[in-house]
Amino acid sequence: MLQRIKVLILNYLFFLLIFVFQKPLFLIYHWEQSLNAGLGNCLKVISSGFPMDLSMAGYCTVIPLLLLLFSFFIPVKYLSGILKTYYILIDFLIALVFIPDLELYSYWGFRIDSTIFTYIVDPVGAAASVSAWIIVALVLIVLAYTFLQYLVLKPVVREFIKIEKRSGKFLEAFLLIITSGLIFIAIRGGVTTSTMNVGRVYFSESMYLNHAAINPVFNMFFSIKLKENFASEYRFMEDCEAHRIFDDLMAVPSNTDTIPLLLNTNRPNIIFVMLESFGAVVMESQGGYKDVAPNLSKLSEESVFFNNLYANSFRTDRGLVAALGGYPAQPTMSILKYPKKAQSLTSIPKVLSQNGYKTSFLYGGDVSFAYIKSFLVAQMITDITQDTDFP
Repeated sequence: MLQRIKVLILNYLFFLLIFVFQKPLFLIYHWEQSLNAGLGNCLKVISSGFPMDLSMAGYCTVIPLLLLLFSFFIPVKYLSGILKTYYILIDFLIALVFIPDLELYSYWGFRIDSTIFTYIVDPVGAAASVSAWIIVALVLIVLAYTFLQYLVLKPVVREFIKIEKRSGKFLEAFLLIITSGLIFIAIRGGVTTSTMNVGRVYFSESMYLNHAAINPVFNMFFSIKLKENFASEYRFMEDCEAHRIFDDLMAVPSNTDTIPLLLNTNRPNIIFVMLESFGAVVMESQGGYKDVAPNLSKLSEESVFFNNLYANSFRTDRGLVAALGGYPAQPTMSILKYPKKAQSLTSIPKVLSQNGYKTSFLYGGDVSFAYIKSFLVAQMITDITQDTDFP
């Protein structure tokens, strides 16, 4: 009576099994780094990456879910062939991402993403530095891994064929909708503020362990979604004029030796307080409203105050990387959504950590929102407090 529900759940669980199994395979392939990380951290790779595996398994279940819905109106014998074809194609795509990623990580230092398409445009040039037997071996391994995955999913096809057109129609349709809702919650990454993103799985100071927790298929397809050409954007003046303005901004005064010290210690405790949507209009000392921020107005008179400072952007993720890392914000994108790029940035916290400081970050919201967590971890911030840490 509930054969469709059984098929849906089996489909989801088998895809989840495929993605979870990829974690130990990746750790074993890069065994030297894994040994240095320790068994406990390797187990955390699997548990930390599990939510992303849940999400990707949900994406892979969407087509079978649609076929199950169609089976209420169309005989199963016409749909089973489509399901078999889908499994072969999706298994091949998963293998085509996962197998090359195992080796490419050794060279790239990051999980496979849309960068691979740069080389596919010129396959002859890309293959010039690789021997023919390696290419043949890679193709055979991809095909073998595809076949193994299909064997895992083949029982689902057999269960799908058992569906009868009229069995438990109304109850089964209702339960199918409920189950589908749970799967879409998994795809989203839960019901929290942030949706599933690469930064959600970061858990360690070791970038290798964070990368090992990433689902490579999720990383690939999400990077394709973000792939844009920014080369022609933001050019509002001639190069010579842009360089002249920039050189003026970056010019070092000739009397740098006479700049007075602002602090009475060479190793101060440093606290950054970043306020959202806060401007001079609420500070009385700057001609703003009275009694809104009296203590900040008082501090501005006692301290070094920059009264010609403007917000770098209108979004948290862009303003944060500008304030802490000096990276200028772009109008249509955020550098934090590109973890491969963001991890190569530097920042004040990172430099302080490298000089013996202990760094921490306190945030009242979901720190995984907008890839903030992945940036903080990459900047060597070791103590992160977020909404779930408060009672």
